[in-house]
Amino acid sequence: MFVIGTAGHIDHGKSALVERITGTDPDRLSEEKQRGMTIDLGFAWFKLESGEEVSIIDVPGHEKFIKNMLTGVGGIDMAILVIAADEGIMPQTIEHFQIINLLEIKSLIVAITKKDLVDSDWISLIKEEISELLKESPFLDSPIIELSSVTGQGVDDLIIQIEKKAERINSNKTLSKPRLAIDRSFVISGFGSVVTGTLIEGSLDIGQEVELVKSNQIGRIRGLHIHNKPYDHAGPGNRVAVNISGISHQNILRGDTLTIPNWLTVTRAVDVQIKMVRNTKKILRHNSSVMFYTGASESMVKVRLLTSNELASGDEGLAQLVFEDMLPCVSGDRFIIRTSNVTIGGGVIIETGVNRHKRSDLSIIDRLYTLSEGKPEDVILQHLLDLEISNMDVLSSSTNFSIEEITPLINKLTQDKDIIILNSKYDDVSNSMITVTYYEEIKTLTLKYLEKYHVDFPYREGCTINELNQILKISDSYLPMIINQFIDDGLVKINNQLVSTTQFSITISDSDKKLIDEYLQIANSELFININSEFKNRELVNLMIQGNYFTKIDSEIVMSSQEYKMIVNKIIELMKNNQDVKVAEVRDYLNISRKNALLILEHLDEQKITKRNGDFRSLNIK
Repeated sequence: MFVIGTAGHIDHGKSALVERITGTDPDRLSEEKQRGMTIDLGFAWFKLESGEEVSIIDVPGHEKFIKNMLTGVGGIDMAILVIAADEGIMPQTIEHFQIINLLEIKSLIVAITKKDLVDSDWISLIKEEISELLKESPFLDSPIIELSSVTGQGVDDLIIQIEKKAERINSNKTLSKPRLAIDRSFVISGFGSVVTGTLIEGSLDIGQEVELVKSNQIGRIRGLHIHNKPYDHAGPGNRVAVNISGISHQNILRGDTLTIPNWLTVTRAVDVQIKMVRNTKKILRHNSSVMFYTGASESMVKVRLLTSNELASGDEGLAQLVFEDMLPCVSGDRFIIRTSNVTIGGGVIIETGVNRHKRSDLSIIDRLYTLSEGKPEDVILQHLLDLEISNMDVLSSSTNFSIEEITPLINKLTQDKDIIILNSKYDDVSNSMITVTYYEEIKTLTLKYLEKYHVDFPYREGCTINELNQILKISDSYLPMIINQFIDDGLVKINNQLVSTTQFSITISDSDKKLIDEYLQIANSELFININSEFKNRELVNLMIQGNYFTKIDSEIVMSSQEYKMIVNKIIELMKNNQDVKVAEVRDYLNISRKNALLILEHLDEQKITKRNGDFRSLNIK
């Protein structure tokens, strides 16, 4: 399914053409029928010969209702530009065509209506005008169909052209997260709130939890209707009516977005690329204010131009737009800007939720041009450069590409050696990745830090992972993957939870070997030794502890491991014979001070060799 939107000047026969094709009068308001003029959006549908159903949005052509036109045209796949044969191209014809261009609608058909009112020579003149209008646009080769909604002549030709374009339009549908741009809401007695709009992307299902982004309300889909028929599932490109439970109709506004919870938020500022329409007399100046339209949303915005002080007819440039009303939008969305009731330009949203930029920062400008004009893999790589380390889900949210779209791009970037997939050799593959640029940066930091660490602490096996991460500053979720990658690449090794370079090993100098002998002699002559008072080389003491020469009793006291084993065995023997013993008994049995007896017992408690029960201790029998 896909959506067609009409466009064109007032009274050029848009609504009559829709009624001729579908059998439905799209003018639903009594005022529209009385005045014979479309004021708000109208909706109808019909079925192609292939059996596919097509939605049609009929938009108002009067200049006073252009914002209603913009609400409807934002989500369409194809436009039918309606030009009356008896009047030709008129002001709103031109403005609507400019809007179609700026929104980069996928496909265009020109319908010359009221053919029955003029002769063939006049039609030829109108066609020349239309060719001139299309000449400098992407729609140069668009079909031009002559028809009459009164007689029906040429209407079948129009439908044939629509069918020809249907396959290409449907092949572009994306199945990413759903977004329904709400253009109407109402209440049905006994059912509750209903919203309608074009499902721009993604899909919806009955029972699914959904969120209204602007009002930050959560509800659940109670029913789905497409073309007045109930469905359990709605795919992208449909005009959908959604019955929602849990949300009051009073809290629903045109311009809101219906989607799944917890991924899309409203934004105050966006970075954009702007293109001014040709032949506009208006000049867009830095810090000026204009009306902004995207999807079904609108807001007054302040324009901060980044690449120039002003933009005139046909100019393009980068800008930051600050919204008066926060809006739900994503990167890649098209928009229109207007001032003094005239369309002056439009463009594409590059990023949302942005901070204020320095206008003179060329690196920011280069980055924004990459995101707006680069190939898809360039866009992915730029986001990865920004994020440094990421995974598929985060990347999908930040780029608005689906996982299916990202996967081949990631494969290409990996083959081109621009990124590294982390944990690819392990069972717990998490689709996490890092740019080669950032990997080289943290690799250099790691090696530099470890080399200095080994010089400063030659008798330590290495630093802890937390010590290393004080330099790298990598999030806990990615840190194990980075360490594993370092190991895979032969940069580091881990022993006893300590990180070192692969080449590092502890080497004891001859002078330190002599010092070790001295320390051992001291330990053989004195049971409990205070490290700080007896030993000057603390690093060497730590090495002796690691080498099981010394046993550490508390933060400051060590003893010879040989003597330690002897004392422990004596205490065990004492407790086996007496079961429960006091500190004084241990003191007397070992002929040591009460302070040292308490010290060794508390150490044995910590080691779970003994256990304390009041003033007594006994063996901790498991």
